[in-house]
Amino acid sequence: MELAEVNASVLESMTTIAEVTLKQERGDYPVEAVSCYCGASSPRLVADVDRYGMPCHTNLCQACGLLYVSPRMTAAAYQSFYEHEYRKIYKTDDDGDDLIALQNGEALWEMCEFYDVVPSSVIDLGCGKGGMLRAFVQRGIKCAGVDQDPRRSYKVEMLD
Repeated sequence: MELAEVNASVLESMTTIAEVTLKQERGDYPVEAVSCYCGASSPRLVADVDRYGMPCHTNLCQACGLLYVSPRMTAAAYQSFYEHEYRKIYKTDDDGDDLIALQNGEALWEMCEFYDVVPSSVIDLGCGKGGMLRAFVQRGIKCAGVDQDPRRSYKVEMLD
């Protein structure tokens, strides 16, 4: 890929991030507060932005250890985001994705250690090829990943 193509790709990502953030701020992408799936309401905020700096409140349930987003976009807002903006921001590169996903998994493992959470199992919703789960599999933790990518068929990956 030529430098001009890389620059255009980065510019498209940055522009889309700004547009999505503005949509969130204006309420074009409405949000809803949710509790943890275990029913507990004892979240601990661990991040208030995602890796691109967009608003995203990631919570750690102090009862069960689940990381979840709340408030989160409504189902309709997520559908619109994935149809129109997602691929402009989260570009995939088969050559570099595996390493980046593993590095993200290592960072997540370090966060679990920091909060003294050692999961007995991990499920990654939106796992891609499952690269982030490798950090947990390497430590003997049972993992499963599910992804639905419109460019591929629906798939489920089980990692031992």
